[in-house]
Amino acid sequence: MAIKLEEDIATPSSAKRFFDDLPESKEDVSPSKKGKKNASPTKGTPKKARALPASLAEASDEDRMMFAMREQNQPWNVIQDQWNKLTGDDVAAAVLRARYSRLKAAFQSFSEQDDMLLLQVTADIEQKFETEKWAQISDGIVSAGGARFTSTALHKRFKDLTKEGKAMA
Repeated sequence: MAIKLEEDIATPSSAKRFFDDLPESKEDVSPSKKGKKNASPTKGTPKKARALPASLAEASDEDRMMFAMREQNQPWNVIQDQWNKLTGDDVAAAVLRARYSRLKAAFQSFSEQDDMLLLQVTADIEQKFETEKWAQISDGIVSAGGARFTSTALHKRFKDLTKEGKAMA
């Protein structure tokens, strides 16, 4: 029995064109990304986000305008129209709301006393939460038909179960 050569095998013309276009070695192939089918073409490169200033004094005219209009309780669609006129950009109101929130947070200043209070109150609340958490777990066990345990006993048992690898984290 004779072996058929590639020329002897009948192939459709589209297959011949496919094989003719293949590179001869793997080095000739450049990687490609699969694009979305039916994706709409982009209108160019995306614009860079505007940098956030550290203070209102360093803010751009459009940022100051946004803050002034919010102080006057102007609706976001009005602020959006003014922003778009001032910058020439077509920015959504949601983008401006997010920028306003980030700027407002960035403009906050904390004194040394504020920092100390933040740390102290956070520690107090976390301690209170930890105590209340185990009391609520104890109540939940009783509600589910289990025995009553103290918060301390439950906390200790949970730590032991965690060390044994039996607790679901």
